[in-house]
Amino acid sequence: MATTAATTGRNTKDLMETINRLTTQMAQRYMQIVRLSKLPTDPSSTSSLQNDASKAPDRNEVAVRALTMDIEVAALTTTAEELLTLTRRLKEIWLFGALDTLNQGKPAEATEEDATAVARMLAEALQREQEPVPQNG
Repeated sequence: MATTAATTGRNTKDLMETINRLTTQMAQRYMQIVRLSKLPTDPSSTSSLQNDASKAPDRNEVAVRALTMDIEVAALTTTAEELLTLTRRLKEIWLFGALDTLNQGKPAEATEEDATAVARMLAEALQREQEPVPQNG
């Protein structure tokens, strides 16, 4: 997959959004799995697990939690695979030269040169203003 620099420049924002979206999804999926793994407890009891059948978790609730956890784990795995695909794509872009990491300093150098030229012009303008005006007499 050969990618041109123009295509990469146009897609840089999309790549960053994809990275942010996938990392957010991974964190949310993981948090949901942790949240589902907690057993409901009775706040009035001192122990979360008692032999009393009325305080034991419902079988249906446990089954729903287990199924939901399976779904979340599958989604977490899919998101991780998407991140791996994205890293492979970034490596390909970099290897084929569209991701120009070596010449990143050139625009900064041009900006620095422009800023220096503007500063020089401003200094010259200020110096001209401060010079005494010859009086004709």
